[in-house]
Amino acid sequence: MTDDHEHEHEQPEDGSGNYPPEDGSGNYPPEDHESVCSHEEHIHCCGRDGRDGRDGRDGRDGRDGKHGCARLGPRGCTGPTGPRGHHGWKGDTGPTGPTGPMGQTGEKGDQGDKGDKGDQGDQGNTGPTGPMGLTGDIGPTGPTGSTGPKGNISDTFIHVFSGVPQEITTEASVVFESYNAVVGDCGFDVGTPDVYVWRAGYYYTSMEVHHQEPCQFTLIKNNVFQVQGSTFSSPTGATQSALTLIIYIADSDMISATPLSPSGLACKLQLTNHTSYAPLIHLDGTSGAGSAEPDIIANLTLILLK
Repeated sequence: MTDDHEHEHEQPEDGSGNYPPEDGSGNYPPEDHESVCSHEEHIHCCGRDGRDGRDGRDGRDGRDGKHGCARLGPRGCTGPTGPRGHHGWKGDTGPTGPTGPMGQTGEKGDQGDKGDKGDQGDQGNTGPTGPMGLTGDIGPTGPTGSTGPKGNISDTFIHVFSGVPQEITTEASVVFESYNAVVGDCGFDVGTPDVYVWRAGYYYTSMEVHHQEPCQFTLIKNNVFQVQGSTFSSPTGATQSALTLIIYIADSDMISATPLSPSGLACKLQLTNHTSYAPLIHLDGTSGAGSAEPDIIANLTLILLK
């Protein structure tokens, strides 16, 4: 006789869908005898064993346990030294360090061999002049040198004068009857006031008169023109007046006729009593001064410079 009665466990539920219910720990409580079916209450004495019940559902994973305290254990013993590593690549050269302090001077070494002669250096500056030495003996006369170039001494000059007392009215000229030199391109009419030059250029000129009254004289050119800068005077009488200057004679000044010039023309110069206040000027150098004669009462000098 077959017993179709199957005993099934009652499944008390807690709403989680798991069996048996949780006890709040996340684990399933152990089954006790009273929580399961008693075979004594459901087994027929003569019946077959019932079929195995269905497998229960897998329970939920239990909760993770609390983290334990992590404590650092005691330091272990130093292990043995490892094998030596391979030789690494040579690194870049580092920057040059600062210059260290100078060391102490070492002992003088042995003298080395004489080196090769170096190149001649540049000439040094001239040293200061030394003291003058003693004068040596006069050497023998050397040979005569060649003739040098012609000098620039003037080749035209004239000097005329008068030793005869004269009375010179206003705008009249001094008469010259004597001369010491008449050289080059110049000439003189003896016993007249006229001095001639027929070469243009700069002339050194000197004039002098020995007068008795206050007067004023000047150098007149070609009977008309007053030579610039040639007027001289004295506000007192019985004295000697003189003037020195440089004048220029131009080619255009050669307008006075004279047979003394090769061309027949020259520049005529005369020492003239010009605008004196006194109507008559006496030229006399010996009166009351001395007895030597002739005493020069006037002179005129011209020297061509260039």
